Formats: sequence, C-alpha cells, structure tokens
Amino acid sequence: MYQKRRYEVSNGVLLHESVHIEFHRLYGPHTTTEQFNQFCRDHYNITVFPWETSKESMDALTVKFENKQDMFHAKFIELAKSRNYEVLGGRYENKKSKYTLYCPKHDETHVVTPQAFNRAIYGMQCCAKDSPNLKKPPLQTNLKRSQATFDKKKQRNK
Repeated sequence: MYQKRRYEVSNGVLLHESVHIEFHRLYGPHTTTEQFNQFCRDHYNITVFPWETSKESMDALTVKFENKQDMFHAKFIELAKSRNYEVLGGRYENKKSKYTLYCPKHDETHVVTPQAFNRAIYGMQCCAKDSPNLKKPPLQTNLKRSQATFDKKKQRNK
C-alpha cells in the first residue's frame, strides 16, 4: 500500500497473486487503504479489517518483525567479522539488502547481499581468487599412456 513502508508488517496483507492483480487492475498502481477496504467489501464481503480494528496486535507484530531484522543484521555482522571483513554500511531489511564490506587483506570494497555472502564459501571475490581449492593443479606432462589409450581417443574424435 505504501512503498516506503513495504516491509512493515502493519502495512501488509497476505493476498493471492490473482487477487492482487485484480485489485490493481480495478484501482490502478497507486492506491489507498480506503480503496483496498472497498475492494474487500465489494468483492469478498469482508467488513472487519484487522489492520484497522486491532492496531495493538499489528504494532506487536511490527516490533517482533523489527527484532527479527535486528537479529539477522547482528548475525550478518558476526559472519563478516569472522571472515575478517569490515562492514562499512548497510541495514538488514530482507535477504537482498545491500551491505558494503571492506577486505583489508586485498584493500578492496564490495557490495553484497546477505543471501550471496552466506552462500560464498570463500568470502568475497578477491579472497576467492586466492583460495587454494579453486586453483587447478599443474598439468602433468610426464604421464605415460598406453597405445590403447591413444586408440580410444582416436575413436572418440571420429
């Protein structure tokens, strides 16, 4: 309903995608709470709206949601520090929030999401390049191959 408040629980209502599309088809992209209430009355015979009648419970949900965001933010900071990165900026809203990290080892700055950073086994791109597990072993040129091996290779190339 309000772009600036899109992650506040008190500003949200769970809708099936088809209902959401139908609502915006009828009322356009920029809507008000009153329009949504009217849509619910007209199309679904809903007359009691929890977002209006139970402000205390919605406020409690908002606080719980904000506490969860703080928890995820703290976990991200802890993970970054454990991997020897400095967090220069960012705030957790969801798994695709942007954080700016500094790698003192390579003197590089990166922008990363919590989702990508959690999945990055070797850390940021600069550190992944140094990882011994990503480096290929040197070619062994002194291997002796049998005539059968050469014959198989010729067969595959035909």
